[in-house]
Amino acid sequence: TVHLTLNYDTNAALTQIQAKVAQVRNQLPPEAEAPVIEMETADAQFAAMYLGFSSTDLDPNQITDYLTRVVQPKLSAISGVQRAEIFGDRTFAMRVWLKPDKMAALGISPSMAHDALAANNYLSALGRTKGTMTSVNLVANTNLQTASEFKQMVVKQNGSDVVRLGDIADVVLGAETYDQEVSFNGDRAVFIGVFVLPTANTLDVMKRVREAMPEIQAQL
Repeated sequence: TVHLTLNYDTNAALTQIQAKVAQVRNQLPPEAEAPVIEMETADAQFAAMYLGFSSTDLDPNQITDYLTRVVQPKLSAISGVQRAEIFGDRTFAMRVWLKPDKMAALGISPSMAHDALAANNYLSALGRTKGTMTSVNLVANTNLQTASEFKQMVVKQNGSDVVRLGDIADVVLGAETYDQEVSFNGDRAVFIGVFVLPTANTLDVMKRVREAMPEIQAQL
């Protein structure tokens, strides 16, 4: 967190900070996501507006997926909106719940399971093959799609003996995190918090958000 000197040019500060972050970007681990730099005023700890989404037909994973693909981009594009942040989200993720007793019995460590997952997440273009009338691009894609495919993944092999991921873990399509639980009127929900740019008028921005809501609601 960078606290600026009073009346310092925020745009100039943002440029300088981005340059400094870029200098140390290559020091981060390869798995690290690209840093995101956001600017906000001291009183922007809370969103200017919170929108709650709940459903009797969809689970939180499906609601989150829809909000991420459709609603969040629409709100973020409104003039004066700094960001539309999802709270209580349940982003789809393949969860692998390891069984320590099974792993100990088969001589498998957590790092072996990690290495097997990493090795099976690979995409490569091999080139193309051409015929007289056709041209086909060749791709080697090892990405796994379903829980059953993950269960069949080989973690350890010794001759004809094969240990698969399903033998040492429960594999389910779940959520990335279960640390948060959000409710609205007593029902489980997913929220979007609308944050306003420091240079924008909050009342004007909220008016534009309310004007955009009928179109968003019509598509739900």
